Amino acid sequence: MIVSAHGLREGLLYERLDDDVRALDPLIAATREEGERQGRFPEHGDLLNRWISPLFRDESKEDARIRLAACLLADTGWRAHPEFRAERGLEMALHGNWVGIESNGRGKMAQALFTNFGGGVGVVEELVSLCSMEELEQAARWGLAMRLGQRLSGGVAGPLELSSIGIDGDSIVLCVDRGDAELYGDPVAKRHRQLADAFGKDPKFRLA
Repeated sequence: MIVSAHGLREGLLYERLDDDVRALDPLIAATREEGERQGRFPEHGDLLNRWISPLFRDESKEDARIRLAACLLADTGWRAHPEFRAERGLEMALHGNWVGIESNGRGKMAQALFTNFGGGVGVVEELVSLCSMEELEQAARWGLAMRLGQRLSGGVAGPLELSSIGIDGDSIVLCVDRGDAELYGDPVAKRHRQLADAFGKDPKFRLA
């Protein structure tokens, strides 16, 4: 039997880790660390994921995991020039030093980040070799939901904590606290409409 020195070394180090550390999902841990390092506030990705989750209740556990990873990276592009943010999202997802994710998951994360960073509402044709059209369309919906949350929040936690989004029959309902009613201006309404269109539903706005 041949054992690589690298593999043996890494295995020995792994055995010395605390149980809590060994139990961490390496993809989620790495994307969370990157999001905290480059984002505007540490808990942004987790908060954004919780906010959009009601739209995706029927997803598999693995899809929910990839969606969380994308959300954790959703605020990492704000320092980049707007014209290059979408490409940055693709590059980060496809070629980032992530572990615990296969090419299909990278493709879905890339589509979500591309859409979130303003790449448009359609799917990225280059990703069809990694994912089915259905998977890419779902990932694009993640990105549109993330993008709406980003616009509504303005990079701070409060608006997401005091609002909610979900599916009610034929509508995508965005419910905002009365004190934040002015946040539902044209840019937010446009992103709400784009998201609803991607689901084949109507946008509906409510005050709580």
